[in-house]
Amino acid sequence: MIKLRENTKQVTAATIVGEIQLQIIQVTNGGGLTDAFNKANPWSAAFISYVIKTAGISDFPVNASHALYAEALRKNPSKFQVLDPSITTIQVGDLVVANRDGNTLAFRTGKWSGNTHGDIITSISGNTAKGIGGNIGQSVGVTNIGLVNGKLGRSDYFVVLRPTEKVSSIVNVAEEEYNKWKKDRWKETTPAALSTLREYYKVVGITI
Repeated sequence: MIKLRENTKQVTAATIVGEIQLQIIQVTNGGGLTDAFNKANPWSAAFISYVIKTAGISDFPVNASHALYAEALRKNPSKFQVLDPSITTIQVGDLVVANRDGNTLAFRTGKWSGNTHGDIITSISGNTAKGIGGNIGQSVGVTNIGLVNGKLGRSDYFVVLRPTEKVSSIVNVAEEEYNKWKKDRWKETTPAALSTLREYYKVVGITI
């Protein structure tokens, strides 16, 4: 459990989520606070972990960092293929992970770390893949990802993690979570969203 700072401020969904985000930034950046409160996606990896665990892949290496669960899968792929995005034709169910905030990981980088973001591909239409991820605009959102000859069209993607089972379940859970947030127009600071955020955090071992 990560203890929230004690203060005399009124406790709201916004203050709880804000505190836990700052704590996660400390953990995933080697203990140093950054000035990137609004740049970081500290619950997006918890969201991905929640989706995949809920879909039935019990040994997914859950983590509050996309780079760290990707690194764990590279060492022990388990029920995933770890694929080079420069030569991989994207499929529904793929988990695609990209650099953020100037991070410069590549598929053959010695160790994956730093600021990253991951999305689950839930559909492909022509040259566009639909990716669902957490903490997009402070919500669960969609990113339309351009493809070139079926491959990711952006160089900031450094790995494709392809599940070898439960693909439809992963896609269905991601879609269900997206529709839940979209239906009620939740943001991370919406009081009604707090119990759902707690479930995401719980999967990666964080209690709020």
